Amino acid sequence: MTNIRGRLAASAGAGALVQLLVAVLPERHGVVAASVPLVLLSAYAAAGHLHQARGARGRMLAGWAVAAVAAALWSVANLLYLADAVTGAVRPEPTGAEVVSLLAVALTPVALLLCTPGRGSPSVRARRAVDGTVVFGAFLLIAWLLVLRDVLAVVEPRVFYLALVFPAFELVGGAVAVVLLSRSLARGHDALSLLAVSMLMFTVVNLGYIANLAHGNPAYAAGVGGGYTLATALTVLASRSAVPPPDTIESEHGSSRWGLLPYVPVAAAFGTAAVLHARDGALGSTEVWLLLGTACLVVLRQLLSARTNQRLLRDLTEQRAMLAHLAYHDALTGLANRAHLARLAAEELAATPPDGSTAVVLLDLDGFKQVNDGLGHAAGDALLVAAAGRLTEAVGGAGTVARLGGDEFVLLLPRVGGARAAEEVAARVLARLAAPLTVAGTPLRIRASAGVALGHGPGTDLDALLRDADLALYQAKADGKGRVTSHRRPAAAAVLEVAAR
Repeated sequence: MTNIRGRLAASAGAGALVQLLVAVLPERHGVVAASVPLVLLSAYAAAGHLHQARGARGRMLAGWAVAAVAAALWSVANLLYLADAVTGAVRPEPTGAEVVSLLAVALTPVALLLCTPGRGSPSVRARRAVDGTVVFGAFLLIAWLLVLRDVLAVVEPRVFYLALVFPAFELVGGAVAVVLLSRSLARGHDALSLLAVSMLMFTVVNLGYIANLAHGNPAYAAGVGGGYTLATALTVLASRSAVPPPDTIESEHGSSRWGLLPYVPVAAAFGTAAVLHARDGALGSTEVWLLLGTACLVVLRQLLSARTNQRLLRDLTEQRAMLAHLAYHDALTGLANRAHLARLAAEELAATPPDGSTAVVLLDLDGFKQVNDGLGHAAGDALLVAAAGRLTEAVGGAGTVARLGGDEFVLLLPRVGGARAAEEVAARVLARLAAPLTVAGTPLRIRASAGVALGHGPGTDLDALLRDADLALYQAKADGKGRVTSHRRPAAAAVLEVAAR
């Protein structure tokens, strides 16, 4: 950052020095003093842009190549200006230097557009197009009020040509530069930002050049010579700066700080019209229509922004809902996860009447490891998804199905009518699981074992029920698998004794 600031300060100093020379030297010598650095700087910028093009691809390559051509044309144009100044040639018609300058001006916004490939939704792209049109309308209004309406009264062919043709490209380039800057300045002083600032400065300085010619002033007077030097120096800095990666050039939302930049020319245009109206007392029909058109474009931009914001809000709401779902559901099967089970169980167990019962059924798939090892993890995942679907169908509205992890599932059965009713539900679930299915082209049957634990009345602890169900499941597997076993205290004590040996 310090380095770029130093270079910017040096560029500004060079511009001030050139303008000082233009002011103190005779006009022809002033043109020579301004043209020589412009020829050298723009040639150096063209070489830098060629180097950037060699490291780019696709549209970016084309963009930097066009930027190199534009800089080279600007160097040639100033060389022709220099030749005219040395020979003392004065022509009322457009000169070759001005024709070449026009080509350079026309190519620069093309380079900017090529270097910033459009991405995003249709509404976002439409808003960017409207942004450019809004800024163009504001620039056109300012240029008309301050320069063009007076310049077009001059009948000299050269001035009339410059006032009609040059602004058509300059103002478009300035609008493209402002829209680009509204998205790129937040990243810092990279090549695109500097090139856009350079284009914006050329837009302003060229209007000053036209105004000087129309009013018979020296071409590089009133800051024009120094402005050209500074704008060209910025192209040199752009040609020697880092090129942002293509995936960071476009921003869907833009920076909140710089996203309002397109409004600055609009505010300047309306402010200029207000000042001139206060001074002169009236505005012509052209000015009124330009003001009305710019205002309509601003309203259109606001409508598009509102639509984009609504879409972003909808996307954000959907993302939050998805995150909330993922926080409480198993990613593979879509079943409730342990956290969701704990929430639901806490509510159900607290609401259980004193004479009511809540059952927890812990299921474990028999032979799941063999499926995983023999057919692969993808087949194992498919088997788990199929099992989850069958568990949900079998339980229906009688309870909640959750996956604890691996091939372990839990059924939460609130207000169940006792241990027998819970065992019947578990048996129905095992029967539904046992229906044949095909996984990875292999016919399989899902066998499972289940352990049932029953809690009575409100306030039963879920962890205690899971622990009891786990002991019952251990007993079911020990008894031969593929069966349902309910937790009973004496039996549980025996299981714990066996497990401890």
